[in-house]
Amino acid sequence: MGNVLKTAQTDIFIVDPYIDETVLSDYVTLAPENVTVRLLTEPNYKQSLKPAAERWVHQFGTKRPLDVRLAATKLHDREIFIDGATAYNVGQSLKDLAKKSHTGLSQPDEELSARKIAAYQDIWDASTPL
Repeated sequence: MGNVLKTAQTDIFIVDPYIDETVLSDYVTLAPENVTVRLLTEPNYKQSLKPAAERWVHQFGTKRPLDVRLAATKLHDREIFIDGATAYNVGQSLKDLAKKSHTGLSQPDEELSARKIAAYQDIWDASTPL
């Protein structure tokens, strides 16, 4: 996961219906400074996420920009998009990543990646800030 996040130069966009505070404490800290991190989850998000996001913004400010939004539609996939150009499918929710069973990251082909990035950007644009 760290190797993927470290490749970002401008933007990391994570989609996961079950995001909680561990995405910030265990994964997003691996991203380079000055890379915007966007998290998209569902309206009945894990309650631990909001205070963790508030602490993140207070601690890092513009050095590690963070934007968390709630999708207006049901999410199922777990995706990571790097710089709006590279897509990764995640085998399970980041909050449980490899805790109970092995999982992996896979990259869809270029055409499917572009379609996923565009579709989730549309969902992001219609989402509500946390």
